[in-house]
Parts: sequence; C-alpha cells; structure tokens
Amino acid sequence: MVRGKSYMFLTGPAVIKTVTGEEVDSETLGGADVHLNTSGNAHLVGDNDEDAIAIARRALSYLPSNNVDMAPVGDQSDDINRRAEALNTLVPIDPSIPYSMHDAIEQIVDAGSFLELQKVSRATPLLVLRVWADNRLPSSRRNQLTVQD
Repeated sequence: MVRGKSYMFLTGPAVIKTVTGEEVDSETLGGADVHLNTSGNAHLVGDNDEDAIAIARRALSYLPSNNVDMAPVGDQSDDINRRAEALNTLVPIDPSIPYSMHDAIEQIVDAGSFLELQKVSRATPLLVLRVWADNRLPSSRRNQLTVQD
C-alpha cells in the first residue's frame, strides 16, 4: 500500500457521515497505516508509488517464479567466513535483560537481506521477516523482546 494514496474499506467517508453523522477521512478510515498497524491487512507500505514498487520488487525477489521452481539464491557478496563478533555481547547472560532481536538477526543473516514484514516499530512484539542465510532462503518469525532505550 502507498501512504496517502491507498485505501481499503467497505464503505467510504460519505456513507459513514450519512449513517452515523461522524466525519472521518479516507486515511483514518482505511489508509495504509491503519492496515499496517491495526488490521494487519497490509504487510509492506511505501511512502510513494516508486517506493512501493521497489518494496514489492524486493519482496518478490525472495520467492520462486512458480510452484515448481526452487527459491532463488540470494546475493552472494556477503563473506561466507564473516564473523559476527557483536553476538558475543549482544545477548546478555541474565535472561531477564531484554535485547533487540533486530540487531541479532542483522548480525546472523546475509548482509542486507533482512526484509521485515508488517514493520510497525522497533518495539513490535513479533517479527515476521524474509532473509537470506548462506545464500538460501529460510523463513523466520521471532518474538521481539522489549527493548529498553
């Protein structure tokens, strides 16, 4: 969906005003952010048409062309011997101390391959993502622990 241009609702603002007397605009009633943050109907949102097309192309790059093909192989520019030294200190020894799953995932997967679906904020309790790991396409869904800034 595109912010400020894409809407999804059963009835428009004019009907809402006629039936209930409430004045509501299209963006508040069924805009991109409503469906990203509240209903969950939108998984990816762009700020303009070009941005939305680029996001759609990136999302489609993780998928095979059809049901017979294997998932595509990812960009192979990430060093296969890359060490993620940050992981040594990222996860605290005390399990009651929160840490960022975003930071952990970015260290583990192939560089630049982290595509988060339904990204609302860094404090979102659930991460749904597509990544490349070892140039292959594992799918993942992880809980996001509360991050204390």
